[in-house]
Amino acid sequence: MDFVDVVRVGTVSVTDATKRCVRVIFDGMVSNWLFVVSAPSAMPPQTNPQAGGVHEEAFASHSHGLPSAGAWFPRVNDTVLCVFIPIPDGDGFVLGAIK
Repeated sequence: MDFVDVVRVGTVSVTDATKRCVRVIFDGMVSNWLFVVSAPSAMPPQTNPQAGGVHEEAFASHSHGLPSAGAWFPRVNDTVLCVFIPIPDGDGFVLGAIK
């Protein structure tokens, strides 16, 4: 693998949500299984030291009207940004989608 191949953009061809892995097409070739990097949920846990700590009553009337957000996982045909460990046959990881 050349240094320029450490970061690549490709298209998801197969997913395995249970293992958080996908296969990605780069220049007509399908990758091995790549791990999808897990990001924390977009909503922080309900703790607020300024409002008295982790007490639920501190948040009872607080709402933004937003749906809860889970961890992102790509779908087939998504364009994704991938990074590889720069050694021969090094593991690769999907960092996120490119819209």
